[in-house]
Amino acid sequence: MRVRQHRLNTETRQEAGLPAELLSAVDQTEESRLSLVTIGIPTYNRVEKLRNAVAAVQDQTYQPLKLVICDNASTDGTEAFVHELIKTSPWVEYIRQTTNLGPTANFESARDAATGDYFMWLADDDWIPPNYVAECVAVLEAEPTVVLAAGHPCYYQHGELQHEGKRVDVRDVDSARRILNYYRQVSDNGTFYGLYRLPTIKNMQPLRRRMGGDWLFVSEIAAQGEIRTLASLEIRRDQATEYSLKRIAETGGYSRFEGRFPFASIASFVAWELAFGSTVHRELGLRRFALAIRAAAIILHRFAMNRTPWLQLRRRARYLRIHAKRMRTTRQAGRPSFGSSDARGDE
Repeated sequence: MRVRQHRLNTETRQEAGLPAELLSAVDQTEESRLSLVTIGIPTYNRVEKLRNAVAAVQDQTYQPLKLVICDNASTDGTEAFVHELIKTSPWVEYIRQTTNLGPTANFESARDAATGDYFMWLADDDWIPPNYVAECVAVLEAEPTVVLAAGHPCYYQHGELQHEGKRVDVRDVDSARRILNYYRQVSDNGTFYGLYRLPTIKNMQPLRRRMGGDWLFVSEIAAQGEIRTLASLEIRRDQATEYSLKRIAETGGYSRFEGRFPFASIASFVAWELAFGSTVHRELGLRRFALAIRAAAIILHRFAMNRTPWLQLRRRARYLRIHAKRMRTTRQAGRPSFGSSDARGDE
């Protein structure tokens, strides 16, 4: 990979005894040829968690980096922390909202400020290993058809692994099939925090302030190229706070219907956007209407229908019937037949 080769060449030149001034000039020239990566961290009143996220960015082996911190009008000392950070880190850009715009708009401000070739969001309570950006860049540069590369999400609580998130891999030459494959796989959508090609997402529509807006965003990415999840690379997501979809709806400013019927809401929202709203899918022509119906059906089948009380009752009844049948079979198998030696007793 180019960044590693750059460092090896630097060590070789040092061993050759070249002047320090010349080495510095050559290093800066070579670094300028590398692709700039912008990392956006939206934050609100979580300065202690933010420190850990920033430290993870500072530890990245890949350079050059630009860090954009989007502060949603925090009142807990976030502003003072970032101002101190900027004094020693000129590659950090600070955007402070005058009022709390909500999480969606704050996320969007990070994308708007991004420059360079690649971009990723990093939640203020998440952590990435030092090689995260480097490995994702290597995939994107080696495979031109891939537009999003990500590590697999792992969810931690108080430093202990709770569970692994869903790995999403979308590989197909047809954009409609890629979209459907994405909806067949998506669950926690940790893939959203992967590394994007910035030109791919720069002119896309803003994130929708709807339940499932991040799902739609990644499906629009899938419409433009392939998605890779690297099995050997993880992104640690914090699960210290208990939450529910209803709580997410309240925090995000979504409607009461979205909080009560999240997956039905997501299915209808996705269907509408695929059929009428999303500009990314216009090139599909009339195919987009059939695609909208199929995508909504996949979401409903995977999530909403599996959670309806009627279906749960039917499954419970089916389980009881199977259990009763097994019990009858067991009793019959263990009951001695008439006229057998066991029934007559030993003579």
